[in-house]
Amino acid sequence: MSIDEKDKYERVLMAVFELFADARKLVPEKGADFEPVWQRLNIRAFGLDLTDLVLVVGPVPKFVEGYETKRRFEIMAYNIPLERKVTRLLKSGTKAEILEYLKNKDLPAKILAALPVMDDSLNN
Repeated sequence: MSIDEKDKYERVLMAVFELFADARKLVPEKGADFEPVWQRLNIRAFGLDLTDLVLVVGPVPKFVEGYETKRRFEIMAYNIPLERKVTRLLKSGTKAEILEYLKNKDLPAKILAALPVMDDSLNN
């Protein structure tokens, strides 16, 4: 059973809010040795082959210049029965820049718009 667009938006919005709160508390300003913070969302009812969406704020790889203060925000979409995953980087920058990006009112719509493209990538 598929859910309507408003419900999809609200579910993604809530996951973004929760990620923002966790990232504000748990992501350090400096250092690269910390666990990424994430929010998982079951999206089986979104009408796609994807089953799960994970929003992540974490460190960038250590080969990236300035890695000590850079962070990344990415979304990962899964099809669990097929054990497939597709990832999309949405923003990299300082903790403050990531938090500001997470407050963008258009972010849930951007995430929802990316899902069909990610679904196609996963299936090809």
